[in-house]
Amino acid sequence: MEGYKSFIQVMDDASDHCSKWVNIEDGTDLSYEDMMEAAVFTDGLMPLPDNQWWMAFDDGTVGLLDENTKEIWVMYRAVKSAPIKEKYTGDELDRKLRKFMPPGTYATEADDSAPAFCIHCGTKLPAGAAFCPKCGKAVKEV
Repeated sequence: MEGYKSFIQVMDDASDHCSKWVNIEDGTDLSYEDMMEAAVFTDGLMPLPDNQWWMAFDDGTVGLLDENTKEIWVMYRAVKSAPIKEKYTGDELDRKLRKFMPPGTYATEADDSAPAFCIHCGTKLPAGAAFCPKCGKAVKEV
């Protein structure tokens, strides 16, 4: 499970595992294209507060973590566990982002400084951590 400040980034991760989602709120089925359109729109309109992170689960399910309450609200449940064959990349993604977002508000390169979370206990990890500071379990192969 990874944490991101951008819905576009979380969708890039989620689509490695899933190709269709269900909106938990209204039950509608969503394709990768639907989710990316929502991601571009959401990132452009609603920056997340400092205490919230988009989360991608191992099956492609997408939710929102609130660090204050320690709750994850699942918003889009993975339906089909198959990766996306054709993703928006490079120039195509850049064109879509520029269309919806004010200039300078989104970098097309992934933000390597975005914090990760321990897959065992959910604690936010310092950059480059090999072990979780809370539970002590390995968070990456060393």
